[in-house]
Amino acid sequence: MPRFDQSLFVLSPRSLACLGVSTLSLLSGSADATWSILIADMKTGEIVIGSATCVELINLQQETPVLISGVGAVTAQSAVDTSGMNRQLIRDRLLQGVPLEMVLEELSMTDSGHNNRQYGMITASGQTLTYSGIQNAAWAGGQTGRIERGVPGPQDDIVYAVQGNILSGSNVVQAAVDAIVASGGDLPQMLMEGMQAAKSAGGDGRCSCSNADPTGCGSPPPAPFKSADVGYMLGTRVGDIDAARAIYPIDGFVGDVATMDLDGDGFEEVIVGNRDTNELSIFKNAGLPGNPLSVLQIWQTVSAPASGVVSMGVGDFDNDGQPELAVAVANPPKLLIYEQDGKGGLDIAPGSFDLPGTPTDIAVGDMVLPGDDIAVSIADTQSVRFYGLEDAAYQFWGSLDLGFAPSSIAIAEFVGGGAPDLVVTDAGSNLVNLYEHGGELGFELPVSITTLAGPIGVQGADMDNDGDNEIVVLTGAGRAIQVISDDNGSWSQWASIPIGGTGIGMGIGDMNGDGFPDVVSSVAATNRNLRLWISDGQGGFTQQSRTRAGFTASAIRLADMNNNGDLDIVVGNGDAEGLSVLDNPRGGELPQPGRFAEGTYFMSLNVPNQRRSDPDPVDQLQTLYNDWLLTREGRVDAVRSTVSGRSVIRTGLGSTLTIELRDLRGDLVGISDPAMVEVEPDNGLITLGAPVLVEPGVFELQVTAGATHGRSGIEVLAGEEGDRVALMPRFEVSVSTNIADFNADGNCSFYDVSAFIAAYLVESPDADFTGEGLWNFHDISLFISEYNACTGG
Repeated sequence: MPRFDQSLFVLSPRSLACLGVSTLSLLSGSADATWSILIADMKTGEIVIGSATCVELINLQQETPVLISGVGAVTAQSAVDTSGMNRQLIRDRLLQGVPLEMVLEELSMTDSGHNNRQYGMITASGQTLTYSGIQNAAWAGGQTGRIERGVPGPQDDIVYAVQGNILSGSNVVQAAVDAIVASGGDLPQMLMEGMQAAKSAGGDGRCSCSNADPTGCGSPPPAPFKSADVGYMLGTRVGDIDAARAIYPIDGFVGDVATMDLDGDGFEEVIVGNRDTNELSIFKNAGLPGNPLSVLQIWQTVSAPASGVVSMGVGDFDNDGQPELAVAVANPPKLLIYEQDGKGGLDIAPGSFDLPGTPTDIAVGDMVLPGDDIAVSIADTQSVRFYGLEDAAYQFWGSLDLGFAPSSIAIAEFVGGGAPDLVVTDAGSNLVNLYEHGGELGFELPVSITTLAGPIGVQGADMDNDGDNEIVVLTGAGRAIQVISDDNGSWSQWASIPIGGTGIGMGIGDMNGDGFPDVVSSVAATNRNLRLWISDGQGGFTQQSRTRAGFTASAIRLADMNNNGDLDIVVGNGDAEGLSVLDNPRGGELPQPGRFAEGTYFMSLNVPNQRRSDPDPVDQLQTLYNDWLLTREGRVDAVRSTVSGRSVIRTGLGSTLTIELRDLRGDLVGISDPAMVEVEPDNGLITLGAPVLVEPGVFELQVTAGATHGRSGIEVLAGEEGDRVALMPRFEVSVSTNIADFNADGNCSFYDVSAFIAAYLVESPDADFTGEGLWNFHDISLFISEYNACTGG
């Protein structure tokens, strides 16, 4: 996937107002962070950050940073926002491409403690910002800057932001900046050298001098001194897995959540039904193409004619190809149907229905009428009622008497024959009842299947990929999820997942891309109550990860919220943790709430929970860094490895690229198997041959241009299985009808002249028009000739 381009998004004043939150209830912690360093490479999108502070027994990595691969990073320090809401806002605005100055302005308007905050901000596209509030303790301040690299212009530059508070003196920041600028290494080395320089210059004055007078010992203070107690260093590259949960507060508690694309952009919106009020809150999916994480913003609040949402279902009720929303509410009992308003929101459809008792669940499926039908289970009347659209009007078309109070229902084809069936749980008798669809308004007598205690949720899914749906039952008191399968007409337990508590929520979907549905469960507990279970397709489920989702996290939906091909987890809870979006961990850990930099990163070094008597954390980080360097030897490094060759190709012709695979120290990696090198173009403008071995670590790749001008990137993945990395930056090919058209826009102009001059000055193969490996007046003459032919000059 290409690196996320923040320049795709521009905010108007009106849209900025929509982005804001009405209030941020913030709690100010101790001054947990003292100095921080952020560095980004505009050419590759690589970002590194590091920080240290003189506070004992904390994990600084959990307290201050926001880190998003290919997008940007922030350290939020001084008086730390322990609620995490400031960093939540920062996370979202980085993903939305909001300019950093506007992010800071929004923080100043929403945070009552803004004057006691300190921020360092950086983006992969080259923005930098440092801010020190007027209430920061001395010495406090920061610097931003740019280091020119590569071709003339900003596109290859390194940018940085360095800041600190309660430092021994201003020289701490200056020393870090000087070390970064003077470094000849890559970004991790620049960060390490900057951290060491800040330490040697005095670091945190509370450690190197005293809490009472941090600047009173001079800067640097007389040796020996300690610069901090705890610290961390992080580095992220393309392909790393980010873990930064989105949490959006809700007034009251969530009855249910649903996802549907309301504006036709291919991204799912989230609708939250309030359990305590009559409000439906629509959260617009504000994601952009290439976003590594999901981001929402409140878009519309709909006032329903009744309150207390119990359940919601999405289906194409009017058979027009667009989804609608069915909502069951309790006060008074009603079924409400909402249609899209064409503006990204919802309007209530004509004809809501009074229900004869309190609803317990909704299920949606194509049972009788042309569009999807709506089934509503009702405890008071011990029945399931069916509704749908016929003759351009929504209407009630039938009822199934059960003889027991239903707790949950699902519609899916369980028996075969091409018609959807109905399953209903009976929590009072510990049964799930299967009603085979008998055509039109009829159902066969039920097959009753015994479950564990308290079946409260049910879904249908083909758990073993044999073409037949299993019945998946969530139990409360039974503290398990049961998978019940049809074995030649006899229904029996195929699998049981011990979920570790009283079950309250369940989601089913393929979370790891192996083709087998996995399970997400939640239980009534206050800590780490949401779990992800990975299926082996044979009845075995392994807990991959668990996290806290709130005591009432009963509403779970799985949907691809950022359009990257992976299912994400949407959870409804209540109040401060009302709505959460947990992006797919892709084999890693589910993100914990309030933490915004705990992904699976290229470099992750952390020295937490230290005491004053422990060694200086920067020295400990240096040891971890040295050990980390050793682990990178002999492994393909995404930045040190290169793809070189002519990037401007005439239509119909070809070019040979050279791929050199090198480790972090720059040594060739001894890979000889072409199967360990994968190549993929962004589009159909070019075709690629298979990589051909030249020598160990070196491969050639044939590129052939098509007949259409334009640009295409080439993704190169290289390395051992399970340790494959994407080379950075992606090699870009311009296909042109005239090789003087450097930017492949179909025209020859000043921009192409400028691009040729830049390529000539750095002796790029694209400027070697003679192909003799020299750059001289012959190349200039040929370019002028081609340019004149292109322009008619």
